[in-house]
Formats: sequence, C-alpha cells, structure tokens
Amino acid sequence: MKMKFITIALCCIPLLLLSSCSKFLEVEPKSSVSDQKLYADEVGFKQGLTGIYVSMASQQLYGDNLTMGVVSAMAQNYNLTSINTLYNSSNFLYANNAYTRDIWNKGYFTIATINNMLSYIDAKKSVFTGDNYALIKGEALGLRAYLHFDLLRLFGSQDINASGKAIPYRLNFNTVSEPALTIQENCELILKDLDDAVTLLKNDPIMEGNVSRKYRMNHYAVLATKARVLQYLGKSLEAKQLAEEIIKSGIFTFVKPAAITTTDVKIKDRLFSDELIFAIRVFDMERWVKTGVGVGKVYFYESSLPSNRLFRSIANYRTLFESTVAVETKDYRFKNLIEIDGATYFTSKYWQTWAGATGTNRLDQTVPLFRMSELYYMMAEGATTIEESLAHLNTVRRNRGLINDLSTQKINTKELLRAEITKEYLKEFYAEGQTFYYYKRIGATNMLFKSAQITPQNYQVTIPDAELEFNPSY
Repeated sequence: MKMKFITIALCCIPLLLLSSCSKFLEVEPKSSVSDQKLYADEVGFKQGLTGIYVSMASQQLYGDNLTMGVVSAMAQNYNLTSINTLYNSSNFLYANNAYTRDIWNKGYFTIATINNMLSYIDAKKSVFTGDNYALIKGEALGLRAYLHFDLLRLFGSQDINASGKAIPYRLNFNTVSEPALTIQENCELILKDLDDAVTLLKNDPIMEGNVSRKYRMNHYAVLATKARVLQYLGKSLEAKQLAEEIIKSGIFTFVKPAAITTTDVKIKDRLFSDELIFAIRVFDMERWVKTGVGVGKVYFYESSLPSNRLFRSIANYRTLFESTVAVETKDYRFKNLIEIDGATYFTSKYWQTWAGATGTNRLDQTVPLFRMSELYYMMAEGATTIEESLAHLNTVRRNRGLINDLSTQKINTKELLRAEITKEYLKEFYAEGQTFYYYKRIGATNMLFKSAQITPQNYQVTIPDAELEFNPSY
C-alpha cells in the first residue's frame, strides 16, 4: 500500500509544477490504475489519508518551514546572520526564495492528493465500516481547508478586504488552472469545507475522550480552525463563542506543573501535550533539530553547521519573557524550555525524548498546530470588557507559573490590552510559526528584535514565478 501511495504522489507532481499536458498524459494511465487499486477498499483510503499527513509533516510544510523554520524566522524569533539559510526570510526578501516556493508547491501538492482521494470516496462509500467514511472524508475536508487557509494568510495581502487576487482554491483533481480568488472568496470556501467537516465528524471518537485523535484533523481541530478563520476575518465575537465551546468540552486540560518542572528528561513534557488540540507527527524531525544526519541544516542543537543554528542570546530571552538577572521570571516557558548548549541558548521544545510509552502516548516527534491557549487569546480579543479580557489572559499565565495577575489598574486601555495579548503570543508560540500570522493580522508596524519599521510589503510573501506565469488569472 505504501508503494501505491507513492505512485499517486509522483503522478500528482506534473499537475502542481505546471508541466506540459503531454507529460501528464504519459503518466495518466499508470496513475488511474494505481488510484483504482488504492481506493478499492477502506484500508486503501486509510493508507491514502496517512500519506496526506506524511506530506504535511515534510520539511517543506509543517515539519519545518511553516512552524519552527521559515515562518518563525520571519517573526524574528532567531538571531540570524547573512550566512544563515533563513536570513533572507527574516529580512522579508521573498523574491526567488526557495523556502516560500517549496511551501507553495508542497502545499498544493498535498491539496491535490486530498482532492484525488475525495474524487473516489463517495462512489466507494459502501466499502467502509462503522463511521469510517464520515471520519475519513471529514478529516480530508478539514485538512483541505487548513492547508488553503495557511497558504492564504501567508501569500495573501495584509488587507483582508483587498480586491486583488490572492490564491486559487482547488476543489478538483485535474490539470485545469484554477483562477486565483480574493481573500474573502477563499474564506467562503474554507468555511464551507470546515462546516461540512464538522457535520461529518459529529461522532468523532475524540468527543468521547480518545485524545490520540489530536494527531488527526479531529472534530475540535476543525472547530478551532474555523475560529481561527473567523478571527482572521475580524469576527472576534463568533471566534470567541467557538473557543468557549471547545474549552467547555473538557477534553483538553492545561499541562500539570510537575510534567514541566521535572528534571527527568524522559518524562518532561516540553510541548504541553495535554493542551494540544491538533498536532502532527514528524518522524524525521530529530535529524534537523538535533543530530543533523542526512540534512544540510540543523536548527537548534549539536550542529556541525553553527551558522544555521536558531538561537537568541539570554538577554533577548529575558526581554521576551520579561525577566531580569535580579528578578528571574517564574514562567515555565522561560525556566524550563530555554536551555543552553555551550554558550548558546535555544528553545528546547523540539528536543522531546521518548520515555518508551505506547506509540499513541509518546511525546516526541510532535509539532503543535493548534494548542488550547490560543482559544483563551481568542476569548481575550472577543471579550466586551478589558477586565474580561485580562481574566482569560490570566488563566493562561497562571498555568505558566505566573502568580501576579494582570489588572485593570495598569492595563486600562485597548492599546495596553493589545500589548499584553501580543506579549502572550510571542511567549506562547515561540518557534511554532503562529506569531508571524498574528503580527500580520493586527497590522503590527513593529516586531520584537527588529529595529526597522514593518510595512505592509513586508507581510506580502511573493507568489512563485511559475504560478504567476502559467495562471492567467493573475
């Protein structure tokens, strides 16, 4: 089955790299036979869906570029020199940027793979047992929406009401060049896919406490993504209502302090796993975050290429976490997740070890895509009073070891409240890729650790030349 999926994946490449029609026709018969065999039974659909997650976990997407790598560099998470491979990205030099081109190509490659599977699933509904048809189709629709949304908020304009074309929304598996749509048009289609996914996932096992489903596009992950889209569209109250619904489910809980503060590296929960609503398994991640075996860049630890290490000075980390030498913060995110190798300080989120638990309970090989704290930040932005907003921020802060609550005595204007929400985003999502999108959404003109003022052009990631050349709608 694995080889069959690879055949399909390879046959999708001409579609997404805009190869000639003749080249596509050369592989179409082989692809059709392979597809029919793969999607002949329920096992084949499960294998196909697994392949989609593997594609998402690649370095081009969430295993690197869209989380700890490129997008975090763009948010100024790291101290980069001109010889670092991410230097251009951190300085918003997007033209001919191989990393952003990889994101576009792999993103649409994965979407094509989803659409290919969806093109078969309804006709094969009879081969499924139990709720598996609804679960697999629901996950696929949710993933299609999730991928399009990240491509949209990366490559789209900072102005969500811009009339210009943003990205295409691909609903079909074919060689037709889909027209690029505006941000608002894309969001309509994203929300439709998410609403359809919610309906299909109404019996998701995660709703009965099966938290291993956090590694899938589960019911709550779909709702959380919808809340993220609504917030992006400026519908903060609707986003807040969805966030409250997810929290009230009681499925996700804050990490226990003992799991963070322990000195036993085998059980130390660096990623606050109980809080993850949606995460992805990245089986090869250790190669680029630690050992460097078989890769040209190593991000955080034990690097033979020091120029590629992603770090900041301890003084920078103290600035980020509002700490001083004289009065060190009690924030778990600083005390327990910022570690030193030699004389260099790194985030250790991705150094998670495996304690030898069962496969579904292991903590390593994990990259967060949506964590519970973001729901509280949504509620803070959607609150009707500053006092209510601070209550939501304080809930997260207390669960990060901070005992001094924010109060309206000092935080008494919308501007001061926004500054506190921004601080929390920077602390919470360090090296996870969400901070750049937050900066872009609020139109920030300054970024922490960036001296130059930020302009709307800095947020406008360049669409690859091949797409602009071959898609007549641009």
